[in-house]
Amino acid sequence: MIAAYDQNCLFREAISTYRSMLQEGSRPNQTTIVSVLDACAGIGDLDQGIAVHDLCVIAGVDRESTVGAALVNMYGKCGQLVPARAILDKMYERDLLALTAMLTAYAHSGHPHDALKLFVTMDLEGIQSDHVAFVGALHACTSISAVATGKIIHEGLRFTAAANSPSVANSLVAFYGKCGYLEDARGIFDGISRKSCLTWNTMLGIYSNNGFFQLTLELYLEMSLDGVLPDEITFVILLSACSHGGMIRDGCYHFASIKEEFCQIPVKEHYMCVLDLLSRSGQLQEAEDFFLGSDIEVVRSSFLMDMKNTASCWTTLLSASKVHGDSERGKRAGHNAVLLDRFASRDASGVYMLLSDIYNARN
Repeated sequence: MIAAYDQNCLFREAISTYRSMLQEGSRPNQTTIVSVLDACAGIGDLDQGIAVHDLCVIAGVDRESTVGAALVNMYGKCGQLVPARAILDKMYERDLLALTAMLTAYAHSGHPHDALKLFVTMDLEGIQSDHVAFVGALHACTSISAVATGKIIHEGLRFTAAANSPSVANSLVAFYGKCGYLEDARGIFDGISRKSCLTWNTMLGIYSNNGFFQLTLELYLEMSLDGVLPDEITFVILLSACSHGGMIRDGCYHFASIKEEFCQIPVKEHYMCVLDLLSRSGQLQEAEDFFLGSDIEVVRSSFLMDMKNTASCWTTLLSASKVHGDSERGKRAGHNAVLLDRFASRDASGVYMLLSDIYNARN
């Protein structure tokens, strides 16, 4: 039952059932331990993971390959890289699962060089990397723009089973795109026969982040024609592209389509993108009405207590008011931003600087 919960991502239920099992005096086997550790990793329950680890030490199974790999994965996903590496180094036999878990933890925790060193170690030890290892290594290359290393990894995986992995293809698109090789990224993207929403979002984000806003919208049209439904991230990318590209009509159309065409509920990031779109274009009255208007009352009420986001909205209006010379609106927006920042115990020095510029401009 615990394994079934874990496999269906019902991690809390898996942990709860495990605790009930212990209370009844039953002893978990290695399969159960691995499932519970995976559940702990899934929700970042470090305390429970440590308790399971202690049990593994008592039972003498902490260095076994499957349990050891699960422990490395649990500590890695909880951001505890030191104990994760210590367990890896003490294992009787470091297999692909354990090494990949450690590599992934390094890559996603701001230690790309350690991830790449481990990737090389795996190769030197004769361990054939799988798609997960290649994804981790490519992510590490992307984060530090290690173009030469990434190209070597790309060349090496051509002759492995991982070459046909969708996740590897997505990672290659992200690697080349974020390193500035847009043509290579698009070439790999076009070669993917069945593109998921994640794949489309990756390429859309690359175009948008590199300032190709019109191409972003054109690619989204291709996505629609391909029959792939957009998700929340898709619309954040689209609306951000419209905002930075000054495409007001397109931005308003895509925002409206979230509810009207796709029957989705806009999230706060969507509203903040539209606010930024209107503010950048100088439509300050419309921007303020949009933020305060009744049409977004439901969304405002859902994150009104999130002072950081609400203050950010006022700061957006303040910055735009400064650019477009609307001092009265700027003062109003600035004072609201300061009050909310104080309430949330945040540094308001940036807001004060903008307000000071507005007052000095008037004088």
